[in-house]
Amino acid sequence: MFVSIDWLSFGFEMEGQQKMMAFKLFDRVGDAIAAQYPLFNARMCEGNNFLPRTARAPYNSSMLREDHGMTVFAHQMLNHGLVEVGGIGMDTLGGVEAEIEIAREVQGRLTRIDIACDIFCDVQPDEFCSLRDGKRFKSWGEQKSESGHTIYVGSRTSDRYARVYRYYEPHPRHQFLRVEHVLKAEQAKAAVKQIEHSGLPAFVAMLGNTFGWTHPIWTPDHDTDEAVKAWRPERRAGKTVMWLHAQVIPAIVKLHRDGTIDARQLFADHILPELDKPQG
Repeated sequence: MFVSIDWLSFGFEMEGQQKMMAFKLFDRVGDAIAAQYPLFNARMCEGNNFLPRTARAPYNSSMLREDHGMTVFAHQMLNHGLVEVGGIGMDTLGGVEAEIEIAREVQGRLTRIDIACDIFCDVQPDEFCSLRDGKRFKSWGEQKSESGHTIYVGSRTSDRYARVYRYYEPHPRHQFLRVEHVLKAEQAKAAVKQIEHSGLPAFVAMLGNTFGWTHPIWTPDHDTDEAVKAWRPERRAGKTVMWLHAQVIPAIVKLHRDGTIDARQLFADHILPELDKPQG
């Protein structure tokens, strides 16, 4: 098994200025990233060319690294931006230790981390997942295309799920089965803490126990019966979280689909600015 961190996304702080010209925005973005994440800036930004691309809400601008390894999102009126580093970008770091160093530096504002395990074998995704201990994750999905076959374990809208996929020939990675674990928000931050505490091999073994991998080809470099503990909010906040998911979010989605509001604009104009205000 070849283990790697295949995706990182994280936020950064910057000062919003309503009258800023668009072409000046990414000069300030570069300065903000360099100040907050000097290691990431030195290894992932310096010496690379970035090209303008279409953004997505709540951001109105984005820049794509020329090799497609990372994308940076920003908006001149917002006090934050977002960085997404995909597999191509992570590969340029040169190894797992360097990947962990970057994850450690951005951990405080991490929004997603993907832990990937590539297994050289002939096993297909459905065969691998058919032997799964399915007690924890009941939802699943399947996707087939001309390029490959993917099985999803867990809901893709949740803060943790897995995808098991295999490319078809002539893709250069067709000889490998990939088992990829996606962890978002607080689950992602907790993952980096656990990796620092136990090491990546132990964390991969714990992920295997969490998702119930029991196929013989699943052979992590660490032996443990422990699973990754799901992050949970404080108990006194539990009712508020349940109310949010059971009533508020469905209501916002319904209003958006009815055309009454634009949920993305609502988030950009009224929620994100509040998050950037100092507490107290």
